[in-house]
Amino acid sequence: MKRLLYLFALLLPLSSFSSDFEKRPTHYRFFKNTKTEENPLNGFNIKLSPAFFWNTVSLELEYPLSSKFSLGINLFAKLGSTGSGKNSIKVKEESFLKDGYLAEGLFRFYPKAMAPEGIFIQGSLTYGNLIYFDGNTRPYTLHNHWRKLKNVNSNVPIEKPKPLGGGFGIGYQTVIIPEHLIGCLVLGMQVNSDAVNKTFFSIYLAPSLGIKF
Repeated sequence: MKRLLYLFALLLPLSSFSSDFEKRPTHYRFFKNTKTEENPLNGFNIKLSPAFFWNTVSLELEYPLSSKFSLGINLFAKLGSTGSGKNSIKVKEESFLKDGYLAEGLFRFYPKAMAPEGIFIQGSLTYGNLIYFDGNTRPYTLHNHWRKLKNVNSNVPIEKPKPLGGGFGIGYQTVIIPEHLIGCLVLGMQVNSDAVNKTFFSIYLAPSLGIKF
């Protein structure tokens, strides 16, 4: 329930998103570079995604390469454990559960050729040691790995993931205040493997809010 409340609080501003696509200049369409003399930063944007329940904050930087493609990097930092104090699941104490980091490289495709606005499809590569009490490797997840266990009140061991991972997703990004405030919502899946090469997935729905230059 706490997860849903935090998610709702951050998603609420997204309900007022509006982008007047018809008034966008022609350089937003087809495969043309969006850089102009008036906008030398080419739609570069910086966004934050604080995940309070997970003791995590992320900083995302995105730079459109053209009207259809962009590159980005997303940096996560977790400070403190998200274990037994915040839930009814008692996990085995491990040092890697207390703090963690994750660096995510992003490549996005905007089908409507209006980067960095509109619907996009993304692929990602990740590197880090981020993991939570429920066995997921990023915040805003929609499921828990411990639900597969029969005795969830026991000292459940959590396997440390290998540092490399990858994923894909679909999202929507729009400008709230023209040329200033931008918001994004991503539904995605991250794939990792643990110490015994067992593959597992983290499905997430993550909002973010920031500044567009």
